[in-house]
Amino acid sequence: MTEQSELTEVLLRILRYGIIRIRMYGWAGSAELCAIEADHIHNLPSLISNPTLPLLSHYFDVSRVAFIKKAQGTSGFDADWNRLGILLSEMQQNSN
Repeated sequence: MTEQSELTEVLLRILRYGIIRIRMYGWAGSAELCAIEADHIHNLPSLISNPTLPLLSHYFDVSRVAFIKKAQGTSGFDADWNRLGILLSEMQQNSN
């Protein structure tokens, strides 16, 4: 699997899990939690179609961190976030 295809797979898994969480919170009547989840994932389709290092770094270092501070029970994202961090480090090393 190439770095690009693995990056796409990781982002798609994050997006899918976020959508599942929105559905769960929606059925529970938690509009605020739905909004927090949607705010987290709404830019992921753009990252999937245009995965530039600056955009990915912003997601990882800014958007993801803000989401963790507001959201509940984010550990389900951890494996994919850990892998994304590794892929970003590799991309940064390759760009130097």
